[in-house]
Amino acid sequence: APRPGGRRLIVTSWRMSRGTPESSNDRLFCLEQVLRARPAFRVTQVFAPTPLKERLLPLHALLALVELTGSRYSEEELARSKLGWWRLELLGRGAAKSAHPVLRELARSGAAERLPGDAITALLDGAEQRLQAAPPVDLDALMTACREIQAPQRALEEAVSDLSSETPHGLVNADAQVGLLQLLRESTRRPQQEAFWWLPLQLLAKHGVSRTEVAASRGTGSAANLLLEIRAKAARAGKASPGRRAGSAQRPAALRHLAVTCVLSRRQLGRMTVQAPAEWPGQLSAMGLRDLVAAWNIARRYSA
Repeated sequence: APRPGGRRLIVTSWRMSRGTPESSNDRLFCLEQVLRARPAFRVTQVFAPTPLKERLLPLHALLALVELTGSRYSEEELARSKLGWWRLELLGRGAAKSAHPVLRELARSGAAERLPGDAITALLDGAEQRLQAAPPVDLDALMTACREIQAPQRALEEAVSDLSSETPHGLVNADAQVGLLQLLRESTRRPQQEAFWWLPLQLLAKHGVSRTEVAASRGTGSAANLLLEIRAKAARAGKASPGRRAGSAQRPAALRHLAVTCVLSRRQLGRMTVQAPAEWPGQLSAMGLRDLVAAWNIARRYSA
């Protein structure tokens, strides 16, 4: 769990933001939603440039709520209904006309007007498809699914950050790892029999284990080897490390938050895949000194 006082300090910083009591409450609501699904945001948001923070907060609250909607409801129809509501509010009525705190904050901060409709559609389509998705056949199919999870989210952050989607920056290479980490997060909320739907069929056969056995494993044996093989594949997919192959002109400060998110996601993924799945919820909230150093080191490259 977050360290005592850690979350309080972040909440206090948002309370100090200028605005009406309603807008302050909306920002606090946004922060609470992000930390429910993506506790690492309490660290990554620190590295975002100050002018960008107000737009990133409601965006990541939206991403967190979509992720939670797709993974926490046992009734598929209820989840589909909620995703349909988000689709209507975002692509139909528009955030400016919504009474939802996250959408109000998206509109107030100026983030809503920057959100590309095709990325919103891809985000919601992906969440709906994962409600009853067919398992991938092999590792390549899994990596494709992971990239499809992260790509629209990265596109939305780029848009909110006023970055051209055509600017090469190398962070696209981390899509497979960030998307895989989201699948692991979603697995912690789904019923055990559905939690590991994304494990490739060929890999289960190769290691001689079932999804149920992976869910109940203790971080050793064939189930652990299977997860390590998946992690290694994702690492190869993201071999071009964030920031290392991009020139200084391709490392603007507006990309700093995304770069830090990619690095910390890779580190979280590395820890979780050597732990028993029952321990994953605790690992999602864990953040140590080495993580902060890694975040600081990558953030320094994005200061132009």
